[in-house]
Amino acid sequence: MRGLLVILSVLVVPLGAWSQTEQPAPSPSKPAESARLKYEEKSREAVKGVGELVSYAIWTEGLPTDKKYSVTVKWMNGKTGEAAKAIGIEPSGYALEVQLASTFPGERFELAVIAQDGSARASVEITPVPIHAEGSSGCRLFVQPLSLDGNGFQIMGDGFALGHDLRVSSTSSGERSGEKTVKGRTDGSLKFVIFPAVVGKSGGDATFTASDDSCSVTVAYRWGDQMRSSGQSAEARAALKQQLSRQGISVSDPQASGSVPATPKPASSDKAGDWSALEKRGRSLYTEGKLAEAEPLFVQSLGIVEKELGPNDLAVAFLSNDLGMLYTSVGRLSEAEPAFQRALAITEKKLGPNHPTVAILLTNYAGMLRRAHRTAQADQMEARAKKIRDGATR
Repeated sequence: MRGLLVILSVLVVPLGAWSQTEQPAPSPSKPAESARLKYEEKSREAVKGVGELVSYAIWTEGLPTDKKYSVTVKWMNGKTGEAAKAIGIEPSGYALEVQLASTFPGERFELAVIAQDGSARASVEITPVPIHAEGSSGCRLFVQPLSLDGNGFQIMGDGFALGHDLRVSSTSSGERSGEKTVKGRTDGSLKFVIFPAVVGKSGGDATFTASDDSCSVTVAYRWGDQMRSSGQSAEARAALKQQLSRQGISVSDPQASGSVPATPKPASSDKAGDWSALEKRGRSLYTEGKLAEAEPLFVQSLGIVEKELGPNDLAVAFLSNDLGMLYTSVGRLSEAEPAFQRALAITEKKLGPNHPTVAILLTNYAGMLRRAHRTAQADQMEARAKKIRDGATR
């Protein structure tokens, strides 16, 4: 598993990616005219004082499995950043897992998986914190900002009576528009564009209501300055960065090159010797996809630490986790498991079974178990990790 925390208007943490190194013999490339990405929400957790962290598994359809890919993220402000590189795609189509946070409600971004030789590409749009509401009979409304200024919105709906007239109305900063009747679509959906601005105001609260004879639903949202201020402030993003760093998740600036694995970095004694520089170089190679070159540096670092600090030092756990993630990436699962087990045993003894670092190790171990199709054990690991994180936020 590999990880990266990118801070911009959203936080993106790729939690796991399949490496091309030592894959089974690939099948010939196929055209990717109909290639697409799919995503599945895996978890959604509240982070005290910050907001929600949402994890998604990203799957591909129609992309060749014999190529290396880069993963890019395009935000609503038009900026694009590289979230991962030199990853591969499993034969099943699984590409990676990402964790998102720090979006204002309704903000969306485009995640793209692009072949490094430029021959194939697929993308998907994700809204981690959607604005939506559902009526008692199943009709639904969704609100999507058209731009970051928060002055225009697309309203979409579904679940209404097929082909029946709809009654729609809206409010903005306490001012109500008149209700009007519109012809319903044959598929029970609706789509409007709304500009809720009110003279003399730079932002405020707004609602949109749609009803038919059997269902009524109202969705609330914020526009203008109020929409933008409903997201995370710079202070809140800094707080999230500090909190994740305390939990051992490495954090990088989105404008910086490269990325780092999301591994615990527990404090150890001062007798670090040369292992730290070797490990740092190994991590750099790891994120560049040069796993065969990274492995001996991790192994050498571990040997130095064991000799200088002892076999039960927290730095041994840190490096064992590095090796576990590397072995998982290249499919050497029988070697990854004892590395994760050693990292867990040392960390639990040194920091206690409910320390946030233990939750990170459990999550990494669970990723390996899923690769080994040991789903029940992976579920148990992830459930324990979640319990630890929930306890840490109270």
